[in-house]
Amino acid sequence: MIKAIIARLPDDDPLLEEVDIALVNTGVVHGEFGLAEAFRTKKEEVASWLTDDRPRVVAFAQRFMCNLDLRIASEQRSAEQRRALRQREFDDGIA
Repeated sequence: MIKAIIARLPDDDPLLEEVDIALVNTGVVHGEFGLAEAFRTKKEEVASWLTDDRPRVVAFAQRFMCNLDLRIASEQRSAEQRRALRQREFDDGIA
């Protein structure tokens, strides 16, 4: 259903942003790296779209996956920084 919508919309249609938002929503995640892992799972799910017969679907999937790569990297860094900060606080006896 989502791919059919993407296939019909022009590349610059603002509704594609809404589709992106709907696809990137994760719901509840667990653990310090939960969001990064959820984004990795979404990327795997959309990877099959790269072989779709409709060029707009393929182009959307490529953009979406690139954006997910950026989100994954950002969330991974943030989680690692939070972990390091907690460890420092623990080591210093603050926690």
